[in-house]
Amino acid sequence: MTPTRPDLAVSRFELVILARLSSAKSPSDKQLAEVIRDLAAPDRDSNPEQVAAQTLAELRRRGLVHEPTKRARNRRTLTDSGVRALRAGFDLDKTPVWKDVHKTHLLACALGIAPNSVDAETATKDATNIAHRVVRNHYKTTE
Repeated sequence: MTPTRPDLAVSRFELVILARLSSAKSPSDKQLAEVIRDLAAPDRDSNPEQVAAQTLAELRRRGLVHEPTKRARNRRTLTDSGVRALRAGFDLDKTPVWKDVHKTHLLACALGIAPNSVDAETATKDATNIAHRVVRNHYKTTE
């Protein structure tokens, strides 16, 4: 899942923010902070609002997220480079939508599975399969 182009390499915070920005409706500051808190916060003492704001600013600085304009002050859309970085972060050919990232791709990554694989599709299918994979990973067993 490591991109071959260094300009497309992103941190886990950046990947989660890029993924959240892939939704049709731009998320609010609160929604970005929630996704950091729920899916990527390093510890209980971290400040998700600050992490989200700093990550968004860094993504804009790198040209992965559009800068706001006078007409669109809360503009939060991915640039072409941002779309490529999102796809590279999950090793996908097509740009994923937030629903798929949230329900499948992030879970696959957490389970140590390539997000765009048959194994990921099977492992993330339902709670039973997820639990089975977690137990297998914990005890380092195979099928």
